[in-house]
Amino acid sequence: MVETGMDVGTTVALWRYPIKSLRGEPLEATRVEAGGIPGDRASSLVITRGHARLGKAYRGKEDERLHRLGSGDEAVAAADERGVALDVVAANGGHEYDAAPISIVVDRWMDGLNAAVGFRVEHQRFRPNMF
Repeated sequence: MVETGMDVGTTVALWRYPIKSLRGEPLEATRVEAGGIPGDRASSLVITRGHARLGKAYRGKEDERLHRLGSGDEAVAAADERGVALDVVAANGGHEYDAAPISIVVDRWMDGLNAAVGFRVEHQRFRPNMF
């Protein structure tokens, strides 16, 4: 490793999300493997009734409160209030990612987003593993 003497950033928070789309659990430390963080997005919510995306993942686009819920039971109950039935399903292959096994949100990016929309957006809305 080449020492540059310059810091490029500091990780101030780590999370994993046992159920995709729900609130994460803070971590003090973690292993990062080729497939991501152990236990991260190990399950997802699958629509079983009451929505056009039958058999697909139930996401924040369907319920803007998901990122605030902490358990599968809470998510199932919240969806039921909207007339949607869900199952919590273990991820095929151990993880259920959209694009990549690790999600990093940078504070300067959040500053730009907040300025663009005119209000403070919670970085946890994006469910990052690292902030």
